[in-house]
Amino acid sequence: KVTISYPASASDYTLEAADSLAEPARWTKVNESAVPNGDRLTVTLIETSGSRFYRLRMLSQLAGELPDSDHLSHHP
Repeated sequence: KVTISYPASASDYTLEAADSLAEPARWTKVNESAVPNGDRLTVTLIETSGSRFYRLRMLSQLAGELPDSDHLSHHP
């Protein structure tokens, strides 16, 4: 399993994943819900083979193409 945790203050962000960062990267919304854990939100994912990259994207950005938020990555 892979656990991703971020500050609860980022509740207006959604977690997205991509298999590659090569342009054009294909980001998709992670279906698993974030669970409050103290002052953090935590998402637990089933680990997949190969590399998978994660980012938080502000919900208000989903309607338009604004600059992306910080990227998170997972390397098995």
